[in-house]
Amino acid sequence: FSIVSVQPNPASSSITVTVSGVGEVGSGDRGPGSGIDVEMFDVLGNSVLTQHSALSTQHLDVSSLADGVYILRAFTPGSIPVSRKLLISR
Repeated sequence: FSIVSVQPNPASSSITVTVSGVGEVGSGDRGPGSGIDVEMFDVLGNSVLTQHSALSTQHLDVSSLADGVYILRAFTPGSIPVSRKLLISR
């Protein structure tokens, strides 16, 4: 990835994850397993949210997660995962 952005941060109810620098994401010419996978982990390393999208922008509902710090990991098949820290605060 060239850029992975998470907005807003800190978040309260939802976030938008945008990935740029992945040319063919969302173009429809990739096979099964293509697209972007986003996974969130709590500070203990437990997976708390997973989502897949063929688009370069994903909207995630984080309203069910407790306040705290989370690690968001974004990757495409065959890529190196990129991690970002996310704070949820209400």
